[in-house]
Amino acid sequence: MIADRGVEPQSAVEYRRDALTASALAVEPIQEHAGGALVRALKAMGLWSGKIAFDHAVIREVAERHGCPGMLIPGDNVLRWIRIKKSPLELDLMRRGAGANAAAVNAVVSHLRAGASYSETRRAYAIESARAATARCL
Repeated sequence: MIADRGVEPQSAVEYRRDALTASALAVEPIQEHAGGALVRALKAMGLWSGKIAFDHAVIREVAERHGCPGMLIPGDNVLRWIRIKKSPLELDLMRRGAGANAAAVNAVVSHLRAGASYSETRRAYAIESARAATARCL
């Protein structure tokens, strides 16, 4: 629950997001367990009967417990290689992104004030993120 919920009137975007969330939950209620959510997502994407690579034993256990008819393939080595092996371009992009994020956070923190709402802080972060990213691209 957001601490400032109800303190400020919702913006049109926030009101629409809440309405869409409520209508989606009326059709698809939140799963009680993460495993059920995983199974539902895999079925919705048409992957339940196909090949599923997993990088954590819990994913395999959930799929097996729910009777997954597809093929479960350990993919941890491939996924670790993808995560570890970075090209010079990937490293440069990661550095740029991290730098832009740090600059945005520092700018927001320097302007924080007592009583600032979540939405004000979030809006400031979005503006500073765009500003920082644009400055790094120029």
